[in-house]
Amino acid sequence: MYNRIRMIREEKGITMTKLAITAGISVSSLSLIERQQSCVKATARKLCDALSLLTEKEITVAEVFEGVEFKR
Repeated sequence: MYNRIRMIREEKGITMTKLAITAGISVSSLSLIERQQSCVKATARKLCDALSLLTEKEITVAEVFEGVEFKR
């Protein structure tokens, strides 16, 4: 499973804590997602919405989680 969450977050200087709080998820959940161990579509949407807000650029699930098959 490939995603760009960590890459975008680090490029923009966003901490894990800030992204997790903005997305409404725990830092431990974000860590699992960044290590490509666990993610559901609803959480992916929350993360992309949070990244869009924090970077002031629209970031979509399709571009960040390209080719990922979500469990739910």
